[in-house]
Amino acid sequence: MWQDKTPDNTVIDKASSMGQFLPRHILRELLNFLNMGKHVLVVKGSSGAGKTTLVLSTLKEWGSNNIYVSTRITPDELYSQYPWVSNIVYRNNILDATRPKSIRIPFAETIEEFALPETLNVIYKMIETSTVPTTVIIDSWNAIIERLSLPKNLRGNEEWIRNKLEVLLVDSIKERGANLILTLEDEKVTKLDYLADGIVTLHRKELDGRTIREITIEKLRKMEIKQHKYLFTLHNGVFHYFEPFEERHTKSPQRWQITQDRPDHFSTGSIDFDTILNGGYARGSYNVFEIDENVSNWAFMTMIRPTILNFVAQQRGAMIVPIQGNSPEYVKKSLLPYIEEASFNNYARIISSKFEAEDKTEKIKKSIDTIFSGEGKGHAPIDISQPYIIYSGDSVKDRMALWDSVFSLLGKDTKQPILDFTSFDTLEYSIGGNATVAIKEISEAIKKIRDEGNLGIGVLKPGLTVAQQVKNMADTHFRVAEIDGAYVIYGKKPRTNIYNIEIDASKGYPETKLTLVV
Repeated sequence: MWQDKTPDNTVIDKASSMGQFLPRHILRELLNFLNMGKHVLVVKGSSGAGKTTLVLSTLKEWGSNNIYVSTRITPDELYSQYPWVSNIVYRNNILDATRPKSIRIPFAETIEEFALPETLNVIYKMIETSTVPTTVIIDSWNAIIERLSLPKNLRGNEEWIRNKLEVLLVDSIKERGANLILTLEDEKVTKLDYLADGIVTLHRKELDGRTIREITIEKLRKMEIKQHKYLFTLHNGVFHYFEPFEERHTKSPQRWQITQDRPDHFSTGSIDFDTILNGGYARGSYNVFEIDENVSNWAFMTMIRPTILNFVAQQRGAMIVPIQGNSPEYVKKSLLPYIEEASFNNYARIISSKFEAEDKTEKIKKSIDTIFSGEGKGHAPIDISQPYIIYSGDSVKDRMALWDSVFSLLGKDTKQPILDFTSFDTLEYSIGGNATVAIKEISEAIKKIRDEGNLGIGVLKPGLTVAQQVKNMADTHFRVAEIDGAYVIYGKKPRTNIYNIEIDASKGYPETKLTLVV
């Protein structure tokens, strides 16, 4: 990770502010916490929650001298399951505590005289001989306690000895200037919670029958916690958390780089999304995105904009009915940094029932002045040669005639396929919520798209009366949802796993990156 630090050791993520997409293997809060030194962190979670992967990924970013105490798997098994660990934890720094002898309490005459297990004594010696900051990981502390072997005369005092061990362990490691990370396989409160400086808990949950994972920051002493929960994944055997979605820009926009189609598929404009869909959108298909109410308009357009850019950059027509509240000017501004204005004017047509542009430039005002509003027979014709088309009619026949005219104009010279993007909240609003009229219009439009081999994309916002019928007619159906500020997408038709949505603007244009959540 590209990092700088302030004088108080707070991490500055410079790449994030510059639009660069970076995988994140350790929470900023945790990294700042460990940078302060002499801290004890407890990582809680049930079996399979991702505790081991989290602590190992933390070491990958921490970069200090690492001592790893393994209680469940041997060092060879550890390297086999996590091949990248060999670069961050040397073989001599892995203590094999799977052997019963390593956690045996030596004989003592009285309970007050008990001595430490071999494993803990070895840790202390390793810390004392180290010349660099050290982090000790015991994975897991439960296993140490469960297999603690006591002399006969000390049996029956397990709870006292456990508490004594924890106090000695925490105090001794802090005195030696090291950090200590302990994993626990239960979430109940113990005395260790009060000794620890920080506690995080990992949870495995479900969304629509698909796995999601959350990490909760319970406490971090001396640290300001701006967000307590984060979505994370264990994809490729590495802990990767997701910060709240943010719009990424670049100071030097570059022209969109075309993603090539396959013979039977249109590229989505996102290599990751193409891979998930085995090539992209099928030619002649209609594809629906269902958007949860707490997902911002900008976030879900992250999935749509690459397709629009990919079409227009190839001199293909794109007919766009934007969502309510997004003016044609807003749509133009989101596209123009990455395509030529002439391409936008020639190949994009934005149809709106009401124009609510903000801060219109003189150039756009002049374009608006050339546009007519049609309300059925006998009214002035609509000028479809301009990129903005305002229409306020309520006749299905008139609207379909307009659609046909726009499609004919866009395909007249290029003989290329056309993209039809429609936000159904705008459509439903324009016809006054008349579901029968809307369904008839949608059905005819989808049939035309299929017959002519074009591409259709529709967006469903919450509360629309046409939603179920549209989903029934669609070839694919995706849902975009929000989890802890991050935005995710998954397919309901076809069924897919959940993927986190992020933008990578490091090349000068917005690439949509999708990361599997497992």
